[in-house]
Amino acid sequence: MRFLRSQKERVERTEISAGTLSNFVKTIKLFCEMSEITISWKKLTRVLPKSRKYADERAPSIDIIRQSCGYPDRRIKGIVYAMASSGIRLGAWEAENV
Repeated sequence: MRFLRSQKERVERTEISAGTLSNFVKTIKLFCEMSEITISWKKLTRVLPKSRKYADERAPSIDIIRQSCGYPDRRIKGIVYAMASSGIRLGAWEAENV
């Protein structure tokens, strides 16, 4: 209980997301089930924050792709086309990899 309470406080301070807390709960729940420790999970999870089931991201429009490819540096065009065609997220492409 203390661990979950401290993790809930971290969510409130935006140090971690509610989805991360949900993953912690799943791990603890599996451990307790394997150790045959009975806990009322309905009571515990009711007080925890709910996680989002969707991302804040959207696919780029054709106009945005064309605008991004208009820069004079030739390397940008290949990067933009690779990202747009593969569906890679913006945060997954680090500047160090370019």
